[in-house]
Amino acid sequence: MRHLLLTLGLVTVCAVPASIYYFTDSYQHYSRQQERLGALQKYRKRQLRNQRQLRQYSSFVQQADALMDEAKISGALPDNWDRYEIDMQRAVQFDELENLLIQANHGLSYYFKPSALEIRLPTADADNAYAGAPPPIIEPPPATEAGEEAPPQEEEPLALQEGEDAALTLRGAVLVRRQ
Repeated sequence: MRHLLLTLGLVTVCAVPASIYYFTDSYQHYSRQQERLGALQKYRKRQLRNQRQLRQYSSFVQQADALMDEAKISGALPDNWDRYEIDMQRAVQFDELENLLIQANHGLSYYFKPSALEIRLPTADADNAYAGAPPPIIEPPPATEAGEEAPPQEEEPLALQEGEDAALTLRGAVLVRRQ
């Protein structure tokens, strides 16, 4: 019996350190595999996101190509249009003002691109005085040669003559399609 207990003791003394060694080795291997799995999962997510972005980009490029083909067929290219600048400031009657605003519209073969539109009406208490100088409807700041914005220049309001109802300032460009 003694020999049996001695043998069991020796086996236990040798087996415990070996089992601890194999346990720590297995746990380290497991940890490395978990880190690798995490890295591979991140890589897979990144690849899926890149594929999705590539599909979106390809779809956008196809839509842009289709639009360009349609523009070429319809003639909506910059080379097919003439540009006429408009810079008008004058006193007008209401019926003439209505006619000018109707003409400043869009059609199939022309397009009006406004850069400034201002209509000033006289006050009821003073002749040729403008009501509070309303802000312009469309007025982008003018640019200088260096691309910096220049300070806005105040223009003298037009003096209205007998029979004129409003002062009109209209600037922009009319794009006319070449035939």
